[in-house]
Amino acid sequence: MLNISLAAVSGINLETRELTLELGETEMIEATVFPDNAVNKNIKWSSTFPSVASVYKASETEAVVSAVNPGTAIIIAATEEGNYVATCRVTVNQPYTPVTGISLSRTTLTLLEGGRPTVLTAEITPGTATNQNIIWESSNKSIASVHKQTVDSGVVAPLKAGTAIITATTEDGEYVAVCTVTVLPVEDED
Repeated sequence: MLNISLAAVSGINLETRELTLELGETEMIEATVFPDNAVNKNIKWSSTFPSVASVYKASETEAVVSAVNPGTAIIIAATEEGNYVATCRVTVNQPYTPVTGISLSRTTLTLLEGGRPTVLTAEITPGTATNQNIIWESSNKSIASVHKQTVDSGVVAPLKAGTAIITATTEDGEYVAVCTVTVLPVEDED
């Protein structure tokens, strides 16, 4: 005589507890219902923020998670019998967009020694690049100095007569744009 024992559900486990997806990606996650011989292995899937990560049942024990918007959501797998719960934290990231270039508002500047500083504006291509950081440098800090003012601008100060090259370098990709600064001496008035 064959003896088959039919068991009640005693728990649930998700093989994936944390998931990081880029916008638009999907990933399959799998649950295990305990014990193996449980009669009712049905799972109800839900998301705390379906607008960030949605979930739908793919098979008896699997579900597909879709990255909808940047943010964080918790995917919940609950057994129909006993309401045992397991969760998976899903982080949805904006896709990485690399820098492809940089340009400056001016390629040459003529300033007066000790005169007013001038703002140089940099434009990173594409405008949607993930890393917009720019490193500003002067080839001769005693002639013209440069300091970061905002994300996309640097302030050039004319210190003494001479020529200096101001470089704006993207942190991502190390693309370079240059501006030649000529500092003219102030004429002495007798």
